Amino acid sequence: MKKIYDIKSGHYVYAVNEDESSEQSNNDSQAADKAAEAAEKQHELNAQTQEKISKLDTEKSLYVKKYQQTKSSIESQYGTNISTQQGLMATANAAVASAVDSAEKAKATSQVLDIRKKIAEIELKKAQDIQKTELEYAQNLYKIEIAKIQVLADANASTVAEKWDRIPEKYRNVLNESNIHLAKIYLKTLVNNDDEDSIMKDMRDVIRVFKDSQLVYGKDKTGHYVICIDQDDFNKLYATLQNAGYMRDDIFAVVMPQVLDRSSMIDSTQNQTTI
Repeated sequence: MKKIYDIKSGHYVYAVNEDESSEQSNNDSQAADKAAEAAEKQHELNAQTQEKISKLDTEKSLYVKKYQQTKSSIESQYGTNISTQQGLMATANAAVASAVDSAEKAKATSQVLDIRKKIAEIELKKAQDIQKTELEYAQNLYKIEIAKIQVLADANASTVAEKWDRIPEKYRNVLNESNIHLAKIYLKTLVNNDDEDSIMKDMRDVIRVFKDSQLVYGKDKTGHYVICIDQDDFNKLYATLQNAGYMRDDIFAVVMPQVLDRSSMIDSTQNQTTI
């Protein structure tokens, strides 16, 4: 890429020769292939995860159906028994009321008390059976929910691990999820889609500029960034941006405030790094 002066516009512009254009096209194609491969893996992972979740949901539905049937059967069985005993009690109460002497009345009263005891025992057994059913139901639902959470956690871990494995070992030995933000140098105004003369306007341009830099770069919600953990990374960052056409002062204006704003730098020896 060459920087030439355009008489009509009165500005310097960047001209891409045919070889560079072809190389960029190949690089863009390779990047697109990698992105498609990553998307396909993610799609496959999502499909596998959804299949496992669906099986667990089906298992849950079976437990719900079994629980409802068991509880209904308990209610019906003990309801019939209690109704039978209440009928016997009504007969026994009538016998008490119609007794003509104390012996007959005592005998009928004893029957009433026996029936009341049976009803109490039936109601206790019903409560115990229902409680057992409720506990088993709750335990099964808990196991299924934990299994679903584990499936989702495994899928998330696989996604994170796959992305992390793409990072060179140099960075994986130093960085982790809690400190990687300290190593991000955001390109900020160096990537400007609103300026037609900007060397980098979007992620495609970032890939084009940094593809051979041996640096790790990307984009998050804050913006486009490059990972720098030691002096060698910063040297490569400056050289790459200068080779792309940026002035060193413009690079410093973006990079240095971010370096100075850090409480500490990260390098492979865990010592401070200077620029």
